[in-house]
Amino acid sequence: VDYGLRMPDATIHPGQGDDHQHRCLELLALYPSE
Repeated sequence: VDYGLRMPDATIHPGQGDDHQHRCLELLALYPSE
């Protein structure tokens, strides 16, 4: 299953695999909380 992530300052296009998962999780982890 391909998945991606769209955030206000960045977009990760659909893909899969360990590197892709790491990029998505890193983007989420670095996103500022309110």
